Amino acid sequence: MASRACLLAILVAVAGALRRVLLSRGEPVGTVVTTVPVSGRPAGSGPGLGNMVSPMLVAVPATGAVPDRLAQVAAQVRAHKTAATGPPPIAVLGWLFRPLAALGGYQWYMNHQHRFHTLVSHVRGPTEPVTFGGSPITSAIPVGVGPGGNVPVYFEVLSYAGTLTITAITDPVHFAGPGSLTTALCAELDLIIRHPGPAGARPAGRAAGPASHQ
Repeated sequence: MASRACLLAILVAVAGALRRVLLSRGEPVGTVVTTVPVSGRPAGSGPGLGNMVSPMLVAVPATGAVPDRLAQVAAQVRAHKTAATGPPPIAVLGWLFRPLAALGGYQWYMNHQHRFHTLVSHVRGPTEPVTFGGSPITSAIPVGVGPGGNVPVYFEVLSYAGTLTITAITDPVHFAGPGSLTTALCAELDLIIRHPGPAGARPAGRAAGPASHQ
């Protein structure tokens, strides 16, 4: 599965799943603004460059026909990705971010930000199974660590040896009942699998990881 096609499908599925859950709580939503970390590391660059990541904000439609939703997200990703792969803000304004973070400014911002509703982090793992200490690794589950601020749910995505795993990390206080979210996410992924989208934007299969509490 192409990385771009995979990302489009995941973003649309996540928005649709959140809409299902919120609708069941009497909170209809038409668009889910999602931030996607984008690597600023140039293709073919060597190690030692550090964590060069910039956020890409995508307004993902949560309603409408699946092909239309995929096409809208694809257009946004094409438009925004070039800007997101530039120098990350932390690299340009590190002299300002570091003292602010030390004083708690970054966490204050995350607790009060209104730019996005959720985060989707997509990492491509090895395409072939690997071993650890001589033992084969049969599967891999991504786990996010750290406070999410005022983002009550976010998603870690990892592809490994032909399997895609999605982990939903939820705030147990502000997003209770993660089981309904994973059920909704599986249903949205099934919808995408059954419907063609933009060229290269239809996934060949899916695997949703269990929800976990933070």
